[in-house]
Amino acid sequence: CMDDEGHGTQVAGVITQCTPENVKIQPYKLLDNKGRATMSQVICLVEYITASKDKPDIINMSLGIFDETDDFYIQLFKKLIDSDITLVASAGNEHMDARRSLPACVEECITVSACSPYNTKMSFSNYGDLIDVTAPGTYVHTSVKGGGYCENFDGTSAAAPFVSAAAA
Repeated sequence: CMDDEGHGTQVAGVITQCTPENVKIQPYKLLDNKGRATMSQVICLVEYITASKDKPDIINMSLGIFDETDDFYIQLFKKLIDSDITLVASAGNEHMDARRSLPACVEECITVSACSPYNTKMSFSNYGDLIDVTAPGTYVHTSVKGGGYCENFDGTSAAAPFVSAAAA
């Protein structure tokens, strides 16, 4: 799978910088070049992973889904967790309760909000009682698509990979 938008490369870059060499990353392609996915793409990815003989131990999900079929998605994400996979989810960047964002609202996930360098909640970060931990969410140094690095990866998508790396 190739990252044609750049988001996955930035997320993976944070994880690789924060883990020992024995930790391996298995990329899965979900989002298109505009950062979107259909319900059927999400279903196919979950089914593919849960059917795999070599399942990952941890999945970082730096994405947000807002849909009326929340219960369906919740059950779908729980299928990953029931397969003994630790699911780390970004809380979202809409400055609203994380209960309105998937997979962040799945109680069994590790839900991550973003904090500033001063250890305060970033103004954009989702919040609420489902937040398990906060991590750096601004001016994050990471890899970029095509090679090189950036110093300004922002959002809960930048925060969640720190927690995935810690879990690894």
